[in-house]
Amino acid sequence: MDDLKSNKLGFWSIFFLGINSIIGSGIFLLPNKAYADVGLASLIVILINATLALFLALCFAETASIFDKNGSSFVYAKEAYGNFVGFEIGIFAWFIGIVSWAAEIQGFLTAFGGIYPITIDPYYNKLFVVGIGVFLGVLNYLGVKFSKILNNLITVSKLLP
Repeated sequence: MDDLKSNKLGFWSIFFLGINSIIGSGIFLLPNKAYADVGLASLIVILINATLALFLALCFAETASIFDKNGSSFVYAKEAYGNFVGFEIGIFAWFIGIVSWAAEIQGFLTAFGGIYPITIDPYYNKLFVVGIGVFLGVLNYLGVKFSKILNNLITVSKLLP
């Protein structure tokens, strides 16, 4: 429970963050495509990917337990390889974060378009993308304590289906 009280991300938050970083919109959008392409063998691929995602999440959680500050791969790379590599990893993580947010928002709206076709109309789609992006930015701005609780809830909700 200390994990929910502090500003530092604890084991479970890092574990869920690692899983959440790997399991994006693809888990909801790609299984049908994979099944259509390779049939039942797609289940084996999904299980292998789930195992790899679990190992990666555990690596991030273990590494996070060694450091006293937040920053994930930036902090780890800076400590191991110096400022330049830490900076490069930080910029790369920032860029990947932007790209993955955009892809996940668009993936969400594409899936949601089956229920509400207005979300795939080009004009409204752009409005929804900007609106959701701003909403997520505000959530991120609220800080580590709020973000880790929200991330844990989102990850569990992804894993349940």
